[in-house]
Amino acid sequence: MESTQDDVAAAAVPTRRDEKIGTDTNDTGRAATEDEIKTLRHVTDRIPLRVWLVAFIAAAERFTYWSTQVTWQNYIQYGPDDEITGVLGLGQATAVTINNAFSTIVYVLPIVIGPIADGRLGRYRTLQICTIIYLAGMTVLLGFSTPSAVAAGVALPGFVVALCLIGIGVGGVQTVTAPLIADQYDETVARIAYRKNGERVVIDRDMTIHYIYSIYWWMANAASLGQIPTTLMEKYVSFWSAYTLTTGVLALSSSLLWLGKKHFVLCAPSGTDLPRAFRVLWIAATSGFSLQAAMPDAQLARGNQVGWEDDFVSDIRQALMAVKVCLVWPILRLCIGHTSSNSIAQAGQMQTVGIPNDLLMASNSIALVIVGLFVENWLYPVLEKRRIAFGEMKRITLGLFVMALSMAYGTVVQALIYGAPPCYNFPLQCPESNGGTVPNDINVLVQLPLYIIISVSEVFAFVTGSAYMYKKAPKNMKSILQSFFAAMSGVGYLLAVAISPAARNPDQVILWGSVTGVMGLATLVFWICFRSYDKRDSLR
Repeated sequence: MESTQDDVAAAAVPTRRDEKIGTDTNDTGRAATEDEIKTLRHVTDRIPLRVWLVAFIAAAERFTYWSTQVTWQNYIQYGPDDEITGVLGLGQATAVTINNAFSTIVYVLPIVIGPIADGRLGRYRTLQICTIIYLAGMTVLLGFSTPSAVAAGVALPGFVVALCLIGIGVGGVQTVTAPLIADQYDETVARIAYRKNGERVVIDRDMTIHYIYSIYWWMANAASLGQIPTTLMEKYVSFWSAYTLTTGVLALSSSLLWLGKKHFVLCAPSGTDLPRAFRVLWIAATSGFSLQAAMPDAQLARGNQVGWEDDFVSDIRQALMAVKVCLVWPILRLCIGHTSSNSIAQAGQMQTVGIPNDLLMASNSIALVIVGLFVENWLYPVLEKRRIAFGEMKRITLGLFVMALSMAYGTVVQALIYGAPPCYNFPLQCPESNGGTVPNDINVLVQLPLYIIISVSEVFAFVTGSAYMYKKAPKNMKSILQSFFAAMSGVGYLLAVAISPAARNPDQVILWGSVTGVMGLATLVFWICFRSYDKRDSLR
């Protein structure tokens, strides 16, 4: 679920039919004046083909990631002879812990990789290297999940090696993909354009970047529908057959990445601004936490010569706004991490009527694409036409609130499971379950709204958050800021690891309810702290 942060449909290509731009007037394409920027309606620009190419490559990688990881709960939790087929047989709590620990590593690694990408290798080269490591990990996973490897007892060590390689690869991909796709739109000036009905409008870079991230999000989530064939292959064929598919798709993505180099906008590594940024922050921290003290004139008055201009300090101020906004991300990702693993186990406690217990998660991706298309192509344009302010902080707050609602619904579902026979508070664990083969008498489709509600949250929170981080990041620190964005998600998954031992019967209603309360409180605190940011940005 992203997803990515987490956690970003070729079959449903987003378009804004009411925003088509004409080109038959003399001043089309000129820079907009300050007055025009204030008074004319803002629209998105046409999206360059290279954006779609990077989005497709990213979507293919997301196909591999989500379609592989969705199988791991069963792969780890159950054994080959259990009612639900698995491989390692390590139990639910261990499976949940491993899944969340892996996600933590994936989202924390960007803190290390980000400065390397910005300062030494460049985003494109970093992506190439990490994709190779990723592909090696998938190959190991495939090789050690074959029947002969499982029979030989080497599936567990092979899985550990595969997790390490895949974690490094995915961590690097997470770091550079989001800024790389935004790099492909290199227009920096607001320009005049005309709609086909003659209306004069302003092409807005920020709106276009947000739309590009929406494209990325939609295509990635459409690609994650690969969970459907892989869960079916896992159930009715084998795990190794599912991994053959996902490894092949990653190989295709890697090939396109290498072959498409000449079509991309590549930002060469020009050294990272991180040391200067730390110096600015240190001066501010030792001067009453005032960034004004780090301004060149202020330092010169103290007899210090510094190697930056006023604009750099202003950039750091903007970046700090984004960093503070991201402090809520651990709680948001806690909910995602909690749901990703526990909802699969939750489905296994219900009557699945032949549906794999990990298949319903794919409904999240379907809903996300549909909701995303509605929001971008109808809701946002209508609000813009009516000049109704719906800034980034309002969007994120709405996303947080809806996530709290989804956790509340998950609590209700777990309570319904505990209220159903034959095992009530101990699904699959009582004598009446016939050795764990008879789940409680409640249909698994009751769980479906959980994934749909989460998709609404992701559209408003994750897409907006990614675009906000890119917009606020200084030019030479975009991968670093994106890595911080990812690292906050990693902290969330670490929190999910911390609470995973509580994922036991009969306490899971309490667990779901506690996560709901934390998310609700975080939403309230976020709105109180950051509601003024939209006004600040509009004044700028």
